[in-house]
Amino acid sequence: MSLHSLFPHPDYAEEQPLHHTILTYHVLHRGFQAGAFIGLPIGICRSYRKARAAASWSLPTHAKSSTAPKWLELPYLRFTPIFVRTIGSSCVVGTGLIILALIGWMYGRETIEWKDRSWRLLANAGQMRVDDWSLGGMATAVTATAAISGKNDVKKLGWKGGIGVLGLGTVGGLVLMEVFGSFPQGKK
Repeated sequence: MSLHSLFPHPDYAEEQPLHHTILTYHVLHRGFQAGAFIGLPIGICRSYRKARAAASWSLPTHAKSSTAPKWLELPYLRFTPIFVRTIGSSCVVGTGLIILALIGWMYGRETIEWKDRSWRLLANAGQMRVDDWSLGGMATAVTATAAISGKNDVKKLGWKGGIGVLGLGTVGGLVLMEVFGSFPQGKK
């Protein structure tokens, strides 16, 4: 659910209700996204390194002599949980760090500053677009994971894997926003 569908947006910033909630929601969401983006290359490197180490001793000789590169062979898919859990851990760290940043930045600020920042977030069409695509990506990732994986496979991921799936969804949603969201929408 994006900010504009959850919270009211009055005509003036001084009238903005739920200002602490709006700004905190926004900051937590962006910290989660930052963690997912940072965790993506880390997860790729960790799972690739683990898979390369396993492939050097676990593949039978007939599999080693194939013409396909070793990193494309199916045994590497078993390291997908490492990738997803790494992104999940990174999302948790990113969210935790951004909480500390929010406390440090907004501690002692006047109520009108909270209201003004919250009101500006709700008035910013770009922020609303990012929210919509990001949350849509999260919903799609959860649905796809549930549909593709069996119940036991999802349970093996654990809580870090569940958060990692959400992180992958937010990254995917933002990538799709950049690809498809930049097309002209027609005349206004």
